[in-house]
Amino acid sequence: MTITQEKNASLKATADKYQADLVVTPQMSAALNGQLETLNFQFQCQRDSDKVIAQVDLTVAQATNAATGELEG
Repeated sequence: MTITQEKNASLKATADKYQADLVVTPQMSAALNGQLETLNFQFQCQRDSDKVIAQVDLTVAQATNAATGELEG
């Protein structure tokens, strides 16, 4: 009976340790939210940049096609 009680106490201590490891403190939560906002901002900037590059590529292609058409005509 004593061995079982000791084993239970040991298992409970281990479970409590891991449970404590899972707790996210308000400071950690704020830091993670800040990192997420930064990553979202960087992603949005990259997406906006990609859109601008695609628009420039399209404009250049259209101008090239127009110039080529004028030369052929």
